[in-house]
Order: sequence, then structure tokens, then C-alpha cells
Amino acid sequence: MAALPPYVQYGALVGMPPVVGTGGTVYGFFLKANKAKVTALCHKVFEVPTQNGLGQPAVTCAPLTDNDPASTVCYVMMTLASIASVKSALGGVPIPENEVLLQVPVKVTKPPQQPFNALFAPYAWVDTPGSLTGGREIYGFNKCYGSVPLPTTASLLSGIQPQFGLQTFGGNLNSPALGLTPLIDITQGPLINLFLAWTDLIKPLAIEFQALLNSWATGPNPTARQIFLKQFQNVDGIHACEQQITYADYNITLVPPLAIIPYSFNIAIQQVDTHPLLTELGIPAAQVVNGGFVLTEDFTLGVPKVLWP
Repeated sequence: MAALPPYVQYGALVGMPPVVGTGGTVYGFFLKANKAKVTALCHKVFEVPTQNGLGQPAVTCAPLTDNDPASTVCYVMMTLASIASVKSALGGVPIPENEVLLQVPVKVTKPPQQPFNALFAPYAWVDTPGSLTGGREIYGFNKCYGSVPLPTTASLLSGIQPQFGLQTFGGNLNSPALGLTPLIDITQGPLINLFLAWTDLIKPLAIEFQALLNSWATGPNPTARQIFLKQFQNVDGIHACEQQITYADYNITLVPPLAIIPYSFNIAIQQVDTHPLLTELGIPAAQVVNGGFVLTEDFTLGVPKVLWP
């Protein structure tokens, strides 16, 4: 393999990995999705690009779901985060960031390595250009720009939080113009159980998803692996001039431990052609979620590694 050329740093700054975040507050909810559609998306993103001439993929990727063949439902995790400072561990200027991620728990296999469980974020929105460019170019995050007005923990735990959510640039293809479009709206509902626990919140999820979350949010050394399709579009607009399957470990320090939000939430998602959450993940346009969580964290997103080719 020929030596790689040096990266030309100019224009909007792209930070060097690893990435360190401090003073982060993360709000999380578990959303119902369609198992067949999520499975098809994982196949499209990770298996099809790695197929050989016989159609055999070098990497297989499947969502962590229950073992009931009759079940049509799986779960994805939606997190909304406000991070006081994000910067490269190697230096640079710290910046604040708000973000929204939709994350699918998956099992990844690439022989001869051992299979591993990870989180795949097919949708991510941030409000800072440095995170947008660095996340896409270095790791492979499928990040877009969004306006992310976030709640406060005190309001959520008191049941008095006004509506919050996400606006992003886009729209429908038949619109006269694309602009800042409401995409996700979250409205707090009534108290459901003052004694709601983490184990109650994750009980509907697949066993392996529960184990992944316990490692990420409550373990002695909280960590989770992120998996990405890193790609760049060719000048013909049809092909990719570069494709890699990459992964990175996300290590967090919880201060203090995770807390449960014991309220219901009405979550509405708009059908928008430029951000097809409903059709690609099979998430209902409206659903009621019983409970959420909040955690305060510092984190390190490690140097990514290439899984394929």
C-alpha cells in the first residue's frame, strides 16, 4: 500500500482524534422502529459495500433484536446532548456543542476477528461546523447541521419542561425551497411512576442491547463502540471514491450517576424527504415513550480504526 499523503488543513478547522468532551448532559429515549427496515438499512450500509464478486460480504451487521421471528418491532436509542466543551486531545480551541443522535444497536462480524456489539448512528445532527466536518471526514459519522434547543434537567424531573426537539435544514423534494425544518418534537406528558428504575426502562429491549447499554451507562468503566461507514462521493455523483468501515471506542466518566426521568413523552417525527427517518427506520410518526434518562458525562471518542478493507 502506498504511503498516504498529508492532510491539507485549511478552511473550517477539522480537529485531530481523539476527541475529548467535558461537561456533557445527555437525555435519552428508546423509540420503537421496524425490525425489517432497520435490518435492511444495516445490510445496505455495511454489507453491500463489502461484497465480493460472488455477493459475499466481508462484514455482516445486524440489529440487536429479540429472538421472536414473529416480532416486527425493534428499538433504537435517541439521545439529545449539550456538551460544554469539545476539542481534540492533541490541542485546539474548545467549542460547545448540541447534538441529536439516533443510534441502532448492532452486532458486527468481520472474520477472523471476534464479533462485537456496537452503536450505529444513521442519523446525527450537530450545531457546530467543526464537529460536522471532523465527524464526517475522520470517523464517518453521517452528521448534518441542526438547531437543537435542549431542555433542562430540573424542568424534566419536575414535569414542567416546554416542548423541545430538533430543526434541521432540508424539506420535501417538491417544496419550492429548502430551509430550517422542524423534524422532531418532544412534549412531556404526565408522571408515570415516581420509582421508575433503569431496569424498568430497558426491560422491553433485547437482552444484548440491555448489556450494551449497561456497559455504556452504568458499568465500572463505561464504554461503547461506535461503527461507521466512512465514504466520500465521487465527482460523478453516483459512485464512492473512498469507502471504509471504521470503528472507535467511546469512553465516558459519569458525574454523577445516571438518573431516570419518570414521565411519559409524546414524540412526533415529521416525514421529510431529505431526512427519511420514518421510511428508512420504520419509526412511527407519533409514539408515546414511557420514561427517559439523563446522565452527566465527560467523554473521550478514541482514534478510529479501519475494520474494512
